Amino acid sequence: MAQRGRTASLDIAMDSGLYNETLEQLNSINIQVKSPGDYVASRLESVDINDIRRELKALLASCESHASELLKSLFSNARPFNETMESTINSIAPFKDMLENSMKALEGCRNALKSTHREVEAYLCRYAMVLYTKIALSTYMDANNHLDNIAEEIVDSFKVYCNANCIKRGASSVDSAVAMIEDISKSVLRQEEILRSTKGKYNLVTNWSLIELVPKEINSVKALLLQCRNYECTIAQYLDEYSAMLQRDDPELRKPQLQILNDTKESNVEQVLKIEKVLEWNDVEQFHVEYTLEGISARTSKLQSSLISLTEICTHAAMKTLFELYTERSKMVEDTQSDATIIESITKEIETYVAGLSSLLKGGELLYRQSFEDNNQMKNKMPFVASFSKTFVKPICNTHVSVIFQREGGFLTLSPHEEFSMFTKFVDLAILNLLHPKRSITMQMLNDVSNACGNDKFKIACLFDAIGVELLNNVEKNFSSIYFPIYMEQFMQNYQAYEHLLERIELAAGNYQHYLRWRGSTGPINTSKCFGVGVVCDNFIEEITSKLRSDISAKQNISGAVFTSTNGKAFYASPSHVLCDMVYALFNHRNFFYHLMPQYLRGVSEMFTEYIKYIKLLLAKMDTANNIEDGDTDPSAGSVTHAAYILHDLDLIVNFVWTGTTRDLEIGLKTRPLRACVSDYGNTLIDTDSETAAESSTSYADISSSSTSSGSTSSTNVSGLQSPTIGHPRDDLSSQGPVPYHDNAASEYEDIYSVVVSMHSKCDGDIVKIAVKRLEYPLQVAFKRIAHIIVKGQRDQGNKPLAESAAQILDAYWKHALNVDMSSRQLGVNSSCCDFSTVVGQIIPQAESDDLRKLVNFAKASIDKMYDFFCSIHEQLDAMKYILEDFVIQNLVTSASCSLQFLQSMPSKFRMGNQQDVNNPSNYVKYLVVPLTSFNDFTASTLSREMRCKIMTQTISRLAAEYRSQVIKLIQTVQNLNQSLLNSKNQRIKEQGANFLIADIDMIKQQLSTDITEYVKQCETRLEVSHAQCEDLRRLMRCINDELKT
Repeated sequence: MAQRGRTASLDIAMDSGLYNETLEQLNSINIQVKSPGDYVASRLESVDINDIRRELKALLASCESHASELLKSLFSNARPFNETMESTINSIAPFKDMLENSMKALEGCRNALKSTHREVEAYLCRYAMVLYTKIALSTYMDANNHLDNIAEEIVDSFKVYCNANCIKRGASSVDSAVAMIEDISKSVLRQEEILRSTKGKYNLVTNWSLIELVPKEINSVKALLLQCRNYECTIAQYLDEYSAMLQRDDPELRKPQLQILNDTKESNVEQVLKIEKVLEWNDVEQFHVEYTLEGISARTSKLQSSLISLTEICTHAAMKTLFELYTERSKMVEDTQSDATIIESITKEIETYVAGLSSLLKGGELLYRQSFEDNNQMKNKMPFVASFSKTFVKPICNTHVSVIFQREGGFLTLSPHEEFSMFTKFVDLAILNLLHPKRSITMQMLNDVSNACGNDKFKIACLFDAIGVELLNNVEKNFSSIYFPIYMEQFMQNYQAYEHLLERIELAAGNYQHYLRWRGSTGPINTSKCFGVGVVCDNFIEEITSKLRSDISAKQNISGAVFTSTNGKAFYASPSHVLCDMVYALFNHRNFFYHLMPQYLRGVSEMFTEYIKYIKLLLAKMDTANNIEDGDTDPSAGSVTHAAYILHDLDLIVNFVWTGTTRDLEIGLKTRPLRACVSDYGNTLIDTDSETAAESSTSYADISSSSTSSGSTSSTNVSGLQSPTIGHPRDDLSSQGPVPYHDNAASEYEDIYSVVVSMHSKCDGDIVKIAVKRLEYPLQVAFKRIAHIIVKGQRDQGNKPLAESAAQILDAYWKHALNVDMSSRQLGVNSSCCDFSTVVGQIIPQAESDDLRKLVNFAKASIDKMYDFFCSIHEQLDAMKYILEDFVIQNLVTSASCSLQFLQSMPSKFRMGNQQDVNNPSNYVKYLVVPLTSFNDFTASTLSREMRCKIMTQTISRLAAEYRSQVIKLIQTVQNLNQSLLNSKNQRIKEQGANFLIADIDMIKQQLSTDITEYVKQCETRLEVSHAQCEDLRRLMRCINDELKT
């Protein structure tokens, strides 16, 4: 057992040794493989230098042995490459055969599928071609039948009016209708009996309604033909695809079909019918007759052209007849002995012709749109305006122009001076005969036609493109001299007449609906440019500005004389009253150009700039005069006097340009007398002459309650008046005699001609008020447009007058603009403001509401900018006021502080050896307040109480501060002197008696206390400045007590 155990332990030891040796060899091999350098380094680092050669040989031998073992193991299992490839090829050979068999089978299926797919494509293409061909033929037949029906309806309606021989035998229905229309057109041109015939059953006038319907039906025919052409284009696409299929599949087999497709002379529908063998060769000619898009389009255009020609001829004849009827009725109405039954019959005949003319206009408009589809300019142009101009406008214009230019020897050209004087007559006659809603037959005819048509498109086009153009042409042709401002008064009169003419044209087109719009077009702009209003305005501004400059240069000094301005205010400097008068003249000018407001404001700015320069020049002169010593006079007294005069003037002017905000403005209504109605919004409203000063204002009735909060919206006042029924004064030039035929709505609208919108604010100065009145114009336009909408739409107003209802809506727009502006600034909106949508409601249409909102917003923005302008002027004037006030205060302080020099003699007065009475104030106190009391008494009638109080307070404050510093300095000086005398080492001073040289400080303080008390008393009683409102005065009163404590 023991032997066996030793043997086992020996085996274990041998195994462990072998294991360790194996591990070392593996590690060695691993090191050799991974890092040969490290392996060699580890072998060589422990070898002696002499054995290095031997070790290297051993390393080389071991490497060779390892390499040979690795190569042997690698090539021992290697096989030839060819054998490997051959075995691989042999393994996939069966798969190759399988793929070849599958490919042959799939090729057959593929060919079958391709053949089926091509056949399906061909069938689908043929089906689509046949389907679209059927739809095209059906649409063509519908269009042809519809056109024939239209032609037959025309023939049936008009056959009684034309000659039976005008229609050829065997003619188509369309050719018959065209021949009949042409025959009727010739009959109307040849004689107008066919229009005036009312004896028989049929009357062409009553059948004109057919012309209103026919264009709509022709439009339907054209729409069907357009669809048919679209179908032809679609068929052409399918034919191209079908041809490509035939070329690809079997060209030889499909050769007949390809020949059909290659024939470009045939239509697409015909090719499809031949391919499908629906159309045989013997039916081709008949098919060409029955199916031709060009033919039916030509027939449609021919019928349309003949209808246009008939409509033009009949419209001209109807207008000519209506002109005669209106003229005849107008003469009979003016004749008081005329038979009423005849007038009634004429009126009925007018109504008949107007009804027929409305049908002609509606149908003609559609016909023109269809004829000029490719020309947008002609398409959107209203037809028959030229006929109206030729029939109505030109004869009337020629008539009243001949009245102006007629002389005993014939018609003569007017001289420039005669043109100046006769232009207003031309405008009056034009308004009376062409634009007056009661007196003018043109306006009667246009209003009647608008009512019959249900819209005013023809009326607007005639007013702008016929009446407006003709009048402007007459102005340019016959009155070229009115553009030159040779005679200024007549020039302004003619310019106002021209503006009034434009205004009446715009108002005639829709009662403020088109106001201020047409004058922005090319014709009025070109004519308006001939009036050099910009130059005239600049000349006027330069003239009044030069008056201020000349007055400034002529009157550099202030003499104390009083100058009274036109508004009754007194000024001490001549340029001050000239400035106010010129600014008033600028805004009160009766020939004010509203559209040139920036130029007027520029003139105001220039005048204030010149005035501020003048004040600065005076201030520099006064400052220089103070520095010149003159023994006889006090220069500062004269400077202060002049400064007080300037301060008085500046204070007045600052109040004149004081501005509030738009939220402080109140909108109200006022009435004006008939003489003040120069135009719809006359320039005389704010004149100060005798005629316009009689402007009457009514008692106001509040629409909305006024809010007491400072940021609330001010209430709007509107008059509860019943406005007198008055028209424009130029409308009443020939108002004698009855004028019965006019629009009732227009008559009701004219009731508010005497009512104007007025804006006023208690916060604005006088100059700002008259400037704001010049910006009421957009609100006036908005007010009249609202009234027009209410009257035209016949809105329910309850028991309110028209003016009050329109003003309430205008007030809602104004408050809405204010609230929107506040919301944009992120401020709170006043809850007391009425809701915009609730007030406006359904009264104002959306399009009109947008225009009204823009007008009101424009007015508000204009007023805001004007307020900013005057705020800037106010700030500049305030700065000059501050400089002048400081100049006066400094001069008063300098004059009064001279009396404080007497404080230096007080120590000699109160020596120890002298006994003085300290209960009476010193004399210097009296002289201390003399300059102040003199200034206060002098300016009592010159400066306002607030300004005098402000100047006195600041002067006393500065003087009290100076007084206090002098007192403190005096006490400290006396104390230092007394101390030095008591401590003196000079024997001589001791022998003479120091007590006689030392000042009595207590007596001095008592005297100073008495003087200060007297000074404060004088300030409170004579200067009205209490120590409670002046901190420096209170500090002066406390300074003695403070010194006594020390």
